[in-house]
Amino acid sequence: MSDEFSVLEILKKSTAFLAKKNIPSAKCDVEWILSHFLEINKLEIYLDIHKVCDDSLLNQIRHAIKRRGKREPLQHILGTVDFFNVTLKCDNRALIPRPETEYMVELICSYYDRCFEGKIVDFGTGTGAIAISLCRAFPKTTVYAYDKSEKSLSLARENAIKNGVLNQIKFRLFDWHKDDFTYEKADLLVSNPPYLSKDEWCNAEPEVKEFDPYCALVADQSGIKDIKKIISITPQILKDKGLIVCEIGSNQKALIKEYSVGYLQDIIFKKDLCGVNRFLFGTSIF
Repeated sequence: MSDEFSVLEILKKSTAFLAKKNIPSAKCDVEWILSHFLEINKLEIYLDIHKVCDDSLLNQIRHAIKRRGKREPLQHILGTVDFFNVTLKCDNRALIPRPETEYMVELICSYYDRCFEGKIVDFGTGTGAIAISLCRAFPKTTVYAYDKSEKSLSLARENAIKNGVLNQIKFRLFDWHKDDFTYEKADLLVSNPPYLSKDEWCNAEPEVKEFDPYCALVADQSGIKDIKKIISITPQILKDKGLIVCEIGSNQKALIKEYSVGYLQDIIFKKDLCGVNRFLFGTSIF
């Protein structure tokens, strides 16, 4: 006969296990795992109205808790991540989308009317989070999603299908350090490029260092090389007065502002929800 456990009992034991593994969000992570595998909401956990006696289901939950105890990201364990107005498949083929990037999309959506039908370039599309969210926000636009990783592009394409926007997106293999941009110019260039220094990466949590692709996180020249390259090729990418929006590192504002002179005008930096200068906004110069 199978053992029977209450959901609340599983929550308490699993939280204690993860806490011993120094998982900072132990209780919250267990709530997510239980909600996912039992297909219940978090309130039902605390109502303690469910019993789990199915061995297969118990093993799935135990396995998920053990994976989290080894610092595997919750998003990989659940297989999905919510981002802005979409749900995305999430695995080690691409960087897990961050709340900062979600806020960047929110800022872009406040910049344009929903009827915007221009062309958008998304550099370093990864999971496709930015591209897909902008397609949903602007149904008349076309997004060109570029990435140098074929694995990332395959994941982004799966997510475009999952969210019903494949007809709005064109995926292209592209390395901005090596390839010439020879395509039609766009109205908006948006990017969340690598911007961590090697030292910052070394000090990052295991969830980042061991599971996110290194090339999607770290850039040479103290994290600024990729941002500088993107800024330098904006004349080839953007139409006259086209807009660039780029996520940047927390201490890079001064260097980027200085470098942007001659490439961009109307330069402003917007802060993320933690008050950090996180987003470069500028328009192209011709």
